[in-house]
Amino acid sequence: MRVEAGATMHGTVIGDLTIDVEEPEADKIVLRWKGASNTRDPGSTLKTFFDVVFAEAARRKAVVEQHFEELTFFNSSTVSALLRMVTEAGRLGLPMTLHYDGSLRWQSHNFEGIAALSSSLPFLKVESIGEWPAIERVSLQKH
Repeated sequence: MRVEAGATMHGTVIGDLTIDVEEPEADKIVLRWKGASNTRDPGSTLKTFFDVVFAEAARRKAVVEQHFEELTFFNSSTVSALLRMVTEAGRLGLPMTLHYDGSLRWQSHNFEGIAALSSSLPFLKVESIGEWPAIERVSLQKH
């Protein structure tokens, strides 16, 4: 898969997962993850997709902005693939921002772990959109 200079990039579908591509500016590529990433081994398909995204981002000197807010689930295989992708972007010196829904506990848990890598990957930003709701205190009273 190769994108010719000036051509529009296309997203990908892997099982129940859709990644849409938007190119709002020449120096920004936006990826929107939607649905559920629940396939057994999404890594090889994601690698092929991200090889194209990263080559285009490098050519255009573009930031890669990823949005996970509409993602309903991802399994541990997807987390592993995402960690490899983030590491590869860092190796290539590509600036990347990951946006997640902080009001979803499972997203917060996974992306806070990825954020811990940002100290060793200076081109990576991990940003929460929304916050985990405060724990409600429940008092039990006898009637």
